[in-house]
Amino acid sequence: MCAGAWSHGYATEAGGGALSFAQNVAALSEVVAFALKFNAASLAVMERLGFIRQAQIDRPRGPHWLYRKILADGFREA
Repeated sequence: MCAGAWSHGYATEAGGGALSFAQNVAALSEVVAFALKFNAASLAVMERLGFIRQAQIDRPRGPHWLYRKILADGFREA
């Protein structure tokens, strides 16, 4: 996201839409996300969306936090 769009809630809004799709269309039971350990803004977005920090993972760009969110309605049989 370009710097001019920061601090307007767009990432949280987009993340909420992605979670809605994951739950209501894709019928997923959980979603995982990760961000650089020192990217406070991205970590805050995940926490606002209800993700829970699970573990630190090593990625090529540096250490990341792995987050997980269990979706309330979750997986549904087709």
